[in-house]
Amino acid sequence: MPSDAGFMNYIIEQIEGIGDIRTKKMFGEYCIYLNEKPVLWISDNVVMVKKLDCVRQFLSREEISFLYPGSKEFYVLDCDDSDELKNVALALEKVIEVPKKKVRKKKV
Repeated sequence: MPSDAGFMNYIIEQIEGIGDIRTKKMFGEYCIYLNEKPVLWISDNVVMVKKLDCVRQFLSREEISFLYPGSKEFYVLDCDDSDELKNVALALEKVIEVPKKKVRKKKV
């Protein structure tokens, strides 16, 4: 079931003030970017982050889920804990690189 825009807006409100935030809708789900780096994913109205060691210390619990069937493991965040969301997003922003723009091949 796709995530709704209202939930995504709620998460954005929870992390306001930590940097430049934008979203991208992908296949009915959302990715939240902090300073042009993908840090939070919303799937089925659940907030998830990549399972990286740098975020473990900020988690109130270590719940694991999958973004889609067959994906790598992701940590599930408490969507009502603004401090957890902010701390995790900032920790990820430090270690994740800005995605490279894809260059389209010219048609011959």
